[in-house]
Amino acid sequence: MDTNIRAFVDGLDVSKRIAAGDMMFAGQNDAHYFSVGRSALRAILAGLAAREEYANCAEPVVSVLDYGCGYGRVCRFLRAAFPGSDIFVGDVNVEAVEFCVDHFGCTAITGMPPAEGFDLIWVGSVFTHMVESAARDLLYTLVDALRPNGLLVFTTHGRFSYATHYCNPALERYVRGRIVNDRMNAEYLTTGYGYAAHFGQDELRTLVNPGVSIIDPHWVQRCLFPSTGILQVMFQERGWDYHQDVYGFVRSELTQEP
Repeated sequence: MDTNIRAFVDGLDVSKRIAAGDMMFAGQNDAHYFSVGRSALRAILAGLAAREEYANCAEPVVSVLDYGCGYGRVCRFLRAAFPGSDIFVGDVNVEAVEFCVDHFGCTAITGMPPAEGFDLIWVGSVFTHMVESAARDLLYTLVDALRPNGLLVFTTHGRFSYATHYCNPALERYVRGRIVNDRMNAEYLTTGYGYAAHFGQDELRTLVNPGVSIIDPHWVQRCLFPSTGILQVMFQERGWDYHQDVYGFVRSELTQEP
């Protein structure tokens, strides 16, 4: 499948039902909305293909989690690609979760995902809205939620976002206010993690889209590389919708023999 991922994804019969409250669709057209879902699935399948290079990692995907599912922009593609799998969804938007349960045959989870519960976890544009401490805690929780040889695929704002944001400060692409923008960029350059709250919102909030982050790949590696129980199998700049960076990590021992 790895050499024909695009053809496979393009050929899927995917639900065209869009919820009235889906903010990811607001002001868009059908073509772009569904292209984002296809882009996510291509990244996920690329991660699964990369996983097969490692021992005992060519196992079937039985249990899938879409964490931060929204109204199913990606979930509908997961359902089409893995029709026999159990797909679980979680989001701070309860109505969005209910939509995915009702229309895509998913199961809702509440709170944090359980340990060793999933063969595949997709997290699209969740870390992009979190303060650093919350992002670090969630990253560890998601790794712990993988079954042995399970794959975690997640996205972040990265170098492209920094370039378009910092080099064009008048655009105020992510947050309003030049001083706030400059501070976020300074944090990104010094620590690898820049964050700013949206205009008029409290930076201490960690849910319901409180702000925007920009993350350097080295920050992710500093979090996960101390553990030899996880392997990085993929990193693709601008891999999701030609915008967000995509990471793929497998829960497998670094020292395991092939």
